[in-house]
Amino acid sequence: FPSHDMHSRIKEKIMELNQGDIQNLMVIIDLATQRGVFKATDLVAIGTLYEKLNTINKNLNEQNNKTGSNVPAPT
Repeated sequence: FPSHDMHSRIKEKIMELNQGDIQNLMVIIDLATQRGVFKATDLVAIGTLYEKLNTINKNLNEQNNKTGSNVPAPT
């Protein structure tokens, strides 16, 4: 099991992710899926991860719309 210190460092790294990073991850998953990178047995896990990222992205979009901030589209 990870130590408390390791858990704290992982949590800090996660906090460094921004909405652009999340959008880029979604694009990578989408392209890799289209190109047949994943095995059929992997698709449920990949789809679940994609949906989690999509939910986070939608929530961030809603927050940004409320505050008037905007994140540039991924490149």
